[in-house]
Amino acid sequence: MKELPPVTTQQKDGDPRKFKVISNLFKDHPDVLPIWHEFDLMERKRGSTPETQVRKHGAPEHMIGGAVNIRALGQLFVERGILGKDDVLEAEEAFLVHDSGKPLEFPMVKAVAEGATWDDIKTRVEGADPTPSKELTKSLESQFASQLNPNPGLDADIDKGRRIHIARAEVAGALHKDRLLNTGVSKEVVDLQGYTEYSSCPDIETVVDNFNTLEGPERTRAIQELMVHWADDGMMESVMKPIEERCRVVFQKPANIPLNQAYRDFNSRGETAEEIQVRVGHKVEEILSDLLGLDNPSQLYATVDQKLQELIVNTA
Repeated sequence: MKELPPVTTQQKDGDPRKFKVISNLFKDHPDVLPIWHEFDLMERKRGSTPETQVRKHGAPEHMIGGAVNIRALGQLFVERGILGKDDVLEAEEAFLVHDSGKPLEFPMVKAVAEGATWDDIKTRVEGADPTPSKELTKSLESQFASQLNPNPGLDADIDKGRRIHIARAEVAGALHKDRLLNTGVSKEVVDLQGYTEYSSCPDIETVVDNFNTLEGPERTRAIQELMVHWADDGMMESVMKPIEERCRVVFQKPANIPLNQAYRDFNSRGETAEEIQVRVGHKVEEILSDLLGLDNPSQLYATVDQKLQELIVNTA
């Protein structure tokens, strides 16, 4: 038998062993693909040539990449008796649905970035499928209608960034949670998937700062939250990268430049979105590294990657 080359997790290469891991992932989470289809995440568009098609959204690769890294990290915790298998599966599922609402949310946030008001996006919110509860839409309108209107008294870029943050992290975030609940995703998973992105950093920092006081189920839940946040910090498309590298790329995107600066007004330390995500992300790495008994948090990525390569090679 021809010997297969070493596994590389740093690029897409069509290695059939990777597809086995992904196949097993979806066998363990049979409800995820139906949600992706229901949320139009698998929609395709024309590729570089008329006869080719590609997925319109890159979120599936991001969520799969994060979930398999959570699986590898979770296996390390299971081997040490820190988590049970079901705890890891719950964290994987949370990551597999956290960006599934992008087809609805992305155009809505883009519209707000270009000057749309609440009245302009209200029909998008109310027309979402699954349909959000009337209580939610009424609450969102009451809370954000005036905030999403352009404010001529502010610097134009800061006002744009402020509205993008509100539309993305608060309006779209609440809408996404409601839609997931309406598809039957458990409240535990719905809450857990919210511990991603820069906007969850204040809550995650509280988890980190109080971690050593937690015991039993509260400690288990905290570890799940840290795992989900860690995976999103570093997952660039389908490849895990150091947090500084991914954040630098993310916050160089045109829409994220004003958002990055405007977020100073939404956290107690006045940090940009990039600053808080990098700083808190390193605190998360320290906790996860300590749990694995590593000498230095810088070893975390390599340790998880080695376990992921083992999983890929050994998956039947």
